[in-house]
Amino acid sequence: MGSSTYNVLVVEDEPMILNNIVKKLDQSNMGFTVVQTAKNGRQALDQLGVELPDVVFTDIRMPLLDGMQLVQQIDAYYSTVRTVILSGYNDFEYARTAIRYNVRNYLSKPLDMQALHQCLMRLRIELDAEHDSVLERMKVLKATQGVSVQDSIEMLRLFLNENYMHDFRLDQIAQELNFNSSYLSKWFVKIVGETPSNYIIHLKISKAKKLLQSVQELSVKQVGEMVGYADQNYFSRLFKQQTGLSPSQYREMCLRGENKHITLHDHMHSE
Repeated sequence: MGSSTYNVLVVEDEPMILNNIVKKLDQSNMGFTVVQTAKNGRQALDQLGVELPDVVFTDIRMPLLDGMQLVQQIDAYYSTVRTVILSGYNDFEYARTAIRYNVRNYLSKPLDMQALHQCLMRLRIELDAEHDSVLERMKVLKATQGVSVQDSIEMLRLFLNENYMHDFRLDQIAQELNFNSSYLSKWFVKIVGETPSNYIIHLKISKAKKLLQSVQELSVKQVGEMVGYADQNYFSRLFKQQTGLSPSQYREMCLRGENKHITLHDHMHSE
């Protein structure tokens, strides 16, 4: 087993059951640490917008936003996060639905330690392999002289697609890729067609538009936080600058089915 420790978010609306799940995960000694808990899917999405865990364990039956809606949103917008469904209901229809959303496992409550151990072992193997692969790519990149600029730009683009909601400094990323930040930016513009900073803005606004359209339960403030803008006023101003509409106006047009007629800056870098 690898030496990495992986972070877990547990979503469960019953406090006693939540505590029991957290306790069993801690007792597993499999290298999974519960760093966040939530009592419903909406609260979980708020937390995902601030910090991404490696794995989410979620109940199905919850108020506001249930477990199936939550894993659907995670699959659509946080695809690097693994999900495990927990349910006290012997309902195989849920299991079939969960497969569509890339759920890694479906466990019955109360949790059986042997079943949990097997689930965590599979997750551990997946996460360790992914972690080692990323480290290896970075080692190879740093050790290789004359690596193509195009390859470096593609790595940067993929990094931005996966980490757009987090704060980071471009000069630090450029250093990891063995480039001066201004030189890397110039080549990014030449290959991608815009500066890295504009690429990030357009990517965030594109993700925000999807959330505003598809998740009505989220407030404008929550959508802004999920794409990396903690200041709602700044997010709203930037959204209007990029689209010509405020977030609320855009959502209203989507609800009326008029969004297909909007001719705006619709940058779909992640598609």
